[in-house]
Amino acid sequence: MIYRFKSFRSFFLPALFLFFSLDCFSQYIVGLHTRWEDSFQEWVILGEYEVDDGQLEIRWKLKNDWTEWNFTFSGISGDIIMRHKSNPGFWELRSNGLLVTARAIWPQDPTQWQITYGNDKLILKTRFGLIGNEWLVDDNMAGSFYMYTEWEGDPRSWIIEDNLAENIPVQVKIAMIQTVIMQSIPKK
Repeated sequence: MIYRFKSFRSFFLPALFLFFSLDCFSQYIVGLHTRWEDSFQEWVILGEYEVDDGQLEIRWKLKNDWTEWNFTFSGISGDIIMRHKSNPGFWELRSNGLLVTARAIWPQDPTQWQITYGNDKLILKTRFGLIGNEWLVDDNMAGSFYMYTEWEGDPRSWIIEDNLAENIPVQVKIAMIQTVIMQSIPKK
């Protein structure tokens, strides 16, 4: 009898842990909106159940400094900084030992970005050239990520269709969101 109980416990507890941990990693982002109607400095990130799961905000609000950001989402937090103050085409996100970079593919072209994490890369680009209302990633291996404004021409509220593979860290999605925001909003 004791042997059976140990066998059941050694199988059941890891399986239970795996079940609950999979739910944590399969968190999708479905949208975001500004916290205030008249400011682009603070954003609310909506998870798959459309609750306020996270936030994205510039670090130095009183200075109106757009080069450093903080984020939290589903228990994960980190920083996003412009790597070189003279180069707005190179950003780094650091969170829980993970480094994600966002680089403009072409200098002075804000419509195409390479998102790199570990040995993997994704290409984030606008759907229609210089129009910043729709952004997408369409990768055969990684899946797709589509981000567009809820109302055309109003960058205060975004809808996200997150069909990326489950092994892509949420930090990569946050880096893409911050890149889209920085290229699509007025910075006053």
